[in-house]
Amino acid sequence: MVTKARFAALIVAVVLLSLAIAQKGALTVPVGKLGLVLLLPLALIWFPEEFGSFTGYIGHGRRIDAETPPVLISLLGWLLLLGIPLLAYYAS
Repeated sequence: MVTKARFAALIVAVVLLSLAIAQKGALTVPVGKLGLVLLLPLALIWFPEEFGSFTGYIGHGRRIDAETPPVLISLLGWLLLLGIPLLAYYAS
C-alpha cells in the first residue's frame, strides 16, 4: 500500500536525481551512484516495520534484544534522504 509518506519520499528521490542529472547534463556515473545511495533511505521509509523487527546476533558478541519502533526507522530514513544531498552539496 502506498502511503503519503512513501509517495513523498519517492517524489523527493526523483527530484534529487533529476536535479543531479540537470547539473551534470547527462546520466553519469556519479548520478548513478547517487541513485544507489538513495535506495537505503527509501527502503527505511518504505519498510520500517521490517527493519525495526530485526533482533538477534549482529557480530563481535553483540546482540539486538529489542525491536526498534518503526517511527524511528522511518525518521532515520528521512534524515538520510534529506541529509545526504545537503552533505554532498556542501562538500563539493
